[in-house]
This record gives sequence, structure tokens and C-alpha cells, in this order.
Amino acid sequence: HSVCTGLAAESLAFKCNGAEPTQLFVGGLMHDIGQLAIYQFLPDLARQVLEKAGKSEYYRYRAEKETLGAEMTHAHVGAALIRKWNLSAALEEMIAFHHEPRKAVNYPLQVSIVHISTAIANCIEPSWNRAQLDATRVNIDSFAWEATGLSPKVIEPIVDQINMESFTVLDIIDPESLQMF
Repeated sequence: HSVCTGLAAESLAFKCNGAEPTQLFVGGLMHDIGQLAIYQFLPDLARQVLEKAGKSEYYRYRAEKETLGAEMTHAHVGAALIRKWNLSAALEEMIAFHHEPRKAVNYPLQVSIVHISTAIANCIEPSWNRAQLDATRVNIDSFAWEATGLSPKVIEPIVDQINMESFTVLDIIDPESLQMF
């Protein structure tokens, strides 16, 4: 999911003035890093979140708010990690607000690209099918479309593009991961 989000963000960055593709790839790749910390340090609560949310990332975020509290979501935890590691403010904001791009203060374009990219990456999940590729099913905030100047027409071509690119990236990261395909 993170690789697909990174690839989608990079691709969308090429379509938006003022967006740096490499920065957006990293933002997409790291957008859910807070989940790793939650899974490691709060495994029982993380399990409750996953059971409550089912398969949808959007609902998982809501389940985190209900179970862990509004200030303890993977977005908040991830942003805190980025801040602690002294990484860029843009990366911190992309991670902090990728589910709620309207809250972006300094980097609304970058946050909106990661937001859209997350939804696009969700379209590649095995539980999806091509019939579900419409803007009403992918939970994209209208603010993100406005901030980027893009439209839902970008979804299907980006899905097609990153679906194949993701196999190349995954093969580089972990060649054994593709043995199941």
C-alpha cells in the first residue's frame, strides 16, 4: 500500500505545478508510518482498531479515533516521529493530514496529493475491482481536488500505471514478496 501510494503521489506531482515528485514519493511511502509504531507499542489496541474497521483504510482511521483518541491516530503518531527525527515540515504535514487535507496549514498541495494517492492506492488492494473505480467510492475530500486542480479522471490511468510499477519497486525491495504472484 505504501509503495503504491508513493508511486501515485510521484505521478500526480508531475501533473501539479509546485509539487516536487521525489518529495511526494517519500510522503506517500511514509504516510502510514505511525501505524508501525502503534502496532509495535500498542498491539492489543491496534488489534481492536483493525477488528472494528474491517478492510477500509478510511474506516481504520475513524476506528483509531474512537479507540485510541483523536490525538493518537497513526497520522498523529507518524507526524510526531517525523518531527522527532528532524525531517522536513512538509513531510510532517503530509503524514499528519493525509486523511484530512483541509487541516493542512503550510503544504495543502502536498497533503492533498498524498490524500488522493492514498485513495488511489486503496483501489489496487485485492478487495477492490475495476467497477469500484469511481470518485464516490474512494473517499477523496473535495478540498484535495480543488487544491491540486486535478479531477477524478486521473484515478483510472494512475491505477493502471502504478499497478505495474509497484511490482518493479517491490521486486527491488524484497524479491521474495512477488513469489505469491
